Amino acid sequence: MKKSTLVPHPSLRTAPARQGRRQLCLGLAAAAATPLLAQAQTPGFPVAGKPLRIVVPFPPGGQTDVQARMMAPLLGQALGGVNVVVENKPGGNMVIAANEVIHAPADGHTLFYANAGAFTRNPFLINNLPYDPFKHFTPITQFVVARNILTAHPNVPAKDLKEFVAWAKGAGRPIKYGVVGLGSNSQILMEILRGKTNLDLIPVMYKGTADAARDLMGGVIDVYIDGTQTAVQAASVGRVKMLGITGDKRIDAAPDLPTFAEQGFPEMNIIGWIGFFGPANLPAPITQRLQSEIARLAANPEIVKSIRTGGNEPNGGSSEQLARALRAEYDQMAVLFKSLNIPKPQ
Repeated sequence: MKKSTLVPHPSLRTAPARQGRRQLCLGLAAAAATPLLAQAQTPGFPVAGKPLRIVVPFPPGGQTDVQARMMAPLLGQALGGVNVVVENKPGGNMVIAANEVIHAPADGHTLFYANAGAFTRNPFLINNLPYDPFKHFTPITQFVVARNILTAHPNVPAKDLKEFVAWAKGAGRPIKYGVVGLGSNSQILMEILRGKTNLDLIPVMYKGTADAARDLMGGVIDVYIDGTQTAVQAASVGRVKMLGITGDKRIDAAPDLPTFAEQGFPEMNIIGWIGFFGPANLPAPITQRLQSEIARLAANPEIVKSIRTGGNEPNGGSSEQLARALRAEYDQMAVLFKSLNIPKPQ
């Protein structure tokens, strides 16, 4: 099996939030203007005049950022009119953002909206990780269950995963693929593919989806495992091809796109998630209040429509469910990382 060499992208520029976020939020204007039913007051929370921060570990414009900004005004309204701001803290494979959260007061005013990689992959990738995923965070709720799509530059002569593998084997050169977050699904799924097919693949590192998607459309890289929302949007205007998707079934946003399992690659059926966490020792009443309000929003018809239009599923489960999901995936990754060639940062 060929070893992987991580190639940093020379620019690693932070992309501004663009059309994707605006389009996703258009349908929420009415919901934002409609008062939500107030929960019973939690003594001492929120603190009057103190903003609530949602810390996102990626640059603006990607799927996680879009969802956080969609949620911010509605959560603020649900909490009685508190000002909710989204703070982008990209870099360090989500460690910079995570470190910001674990050192914040455990008062409910700092939330971490991040995918599973910060908790279930970084411990196996980063020596001297400055946080423990189980000791330094309070799980609040798993907000979105996320799928992933293999996208390709339009010039790649393949319409599905099998044709891509055949083309890549005969390309006569290494195939470059985008990585957003070391050990993220954008890398793990391609490394699983490498293990099954022995393709000659080179990962190219990016800070965020917007950067990777831009370089895919520009032909700098050949393929990228993207989130469903950004992938479907780019494919709808012919800027990328979609070759396969994770999960057990197809999605309404792309009903003609077969799953990896349908194409003979069941090993690539890894489902991601994005959840809300607070610092360690967040008081139970505050955790319960936040979980309840976010779960209420996860059932909001406009939010449900927006998330499902992007090919994902809203969740809003209990904090205990998120804790169980974290532990299960952590144990899964402990086994998987022993068999994958994921290079660690120097």
